[in-house]
Amino acid sequence: MTKTWTINSFRGGNADWENKGIAGSFKPSSGLDIRKTRDTLSCSQKVTLCTTSDNSGVFDGLVMFFVNGDDGVTYAFADNGKIYAWSGTTWVLKYTDPDGAIKGAEQWYDNTPQAIIVWATDTKIKQKIIPGNATWSTGNDVSNIATNLTSATWHTMAIANGNLQVCNSAYLGMYTFAKAWSQQIFTTTPDNILKTVIERLGNVVMGAVKKTNAEKGTLIEWIVGANGYTKKKEIPAKGVNAIVDGEVTIMQAGTNGGLIYSDFVNILPITSFPGESGQSDPGGADNYRGVAMFGAYGVTAIDGDIAANLVMNGIYTIGRKKKNAQFVLNLDYPIDADRISAVKACNGIIFVAYKKGSTNRIAMIDSTLKGNAIYRTLDFTPPVMMPDNGAVWSLVQLEMLPLPASCAVELWYRIDKSGLYLQAKLEGGSTQVVPNTDGSDMTRAVFQVAAQGRICELMVKLFSHNNATPEITKVITYFEV
Repeated sequence: MTKTWTINSFRGGNADWENKGIAGSFKPSSGLDIRKTRDTLSCSQKVTLCTTSDNSGVFDGLVMFFVNGDDGVTYAFADNGKIYAWSGTTWVLKYTDPDGAIKGAEQWYDNTPQAIIVWATDTKIKQKIIPGNATWSTGNDVSNIATNLTSATWHTMAIANGNLQVCNSAYLGMYTFAKAWSQQIFTTTPDNILKTVIERLGNVVMGAVKKTNAEKGTLIEWIVGANGYTKKKEIPAKGVNAIVDGEVTIMQAGTNGGLIYSDFVNILPITSFPGESGQSDPGGADNYRGVAMFGAYGVTAIDGDIAANLVMNGIYTIGRKKKNAQFVLNLDYPIDADRISAVKACNGIIFVAYKKGSTNRIAMIDSTLKGNAIYRTLDFTPPVMMPDNGAVWSLVQLEMLPLPASCAVELWYRIDKSGLYLQAKLEGGSTQVVPNTDGSDMTRAVFQVAAQGRICELMVKLFSHNNATPEITKVITYFEV
């Protein structure tokens, strides 16, 4: 008897299990646009490398933080003291800090009022008026705010509770509108090292790791003027790496990819990056149009992910854009990187800094180009089958909107979770769906599978062209039991 397995929703994000999930969910996939206005299978925008003033596209130092300035310029701060500015077309080196690695950066204001950019090296905090002197000469434009920071790996900064807050080892430093600096305005317990800080509901929220590198972290809330913390919650992960405040406050905690919500009373492990692996850096997270973005690295491919040859690192998004949408995780922008250090939405552009091998790069999400995408179904086991032979998987039909010029679609399959995915063929032997040569619309394609087994997994590869993408509306699998 011939039966069908139909998928007609693709907005459910990464499923928490291999064989089960909410409607429209899928196994770890990459490059899918799941939050547009149509529920179809399609490609996200492309990650495009940025150029430098010498046209190499290679940066001398890994950028750890982006700052969006009031002068309309986006600044990038690297781990070797380099400070770059985005000209609109290229990144230009503006200054090299003689004190080396930059461990935190933000924009702030003095009581003139005048916009300034502020950054921290290991033991100093510095400032520059913007736009100020374009030459960035040390004597004129760059000056010290403080020289008494406690040496630490991170001096992450954020404007919170009306002041500029600075992570300072076990302390919180603060720089006021009146140009007053306090090295230890707030003190946490001696076993904590502050790693990240944000503003939430007008209050200061800090994320800490343990000095002992223990498998727990701390979330701390403080209000300027309070004698101690106002709220505190232990987090069951190896430190709090990054926090994004959006519809809910989400933290990336530990090295097992955990994405966690806490209101300081309850803790909810929302989900994790695939394989329960990976992490983010403090500067590698941001809120973009209400959806949290996390630059994830160290995400480990397992079993089917390896079989699919997936790129697992990149910019993951979690959240929703509409009230009736599901709150889900998705790898919108895959990036072949060893570390992703900074992610920031600046003037409508998402920038990302990363390292591959010994090469440092900055890329941007290109609004004029689509990337390619890979979609993987959950495991499918027919409800009724012969006890020994399983089902015969015969055909897979893809229904789509008219396929744009120079775009293409491929179908791959795997039976009984064994080996690599195999490529299916169309009648006539071709392996790709491409636009019809006679000018008529290509809206349906039927692939031949002809395989037998108990479990079927499908993989659809989408190939875009310029800013056009295939859009699959339905995947129908025919099988016999």
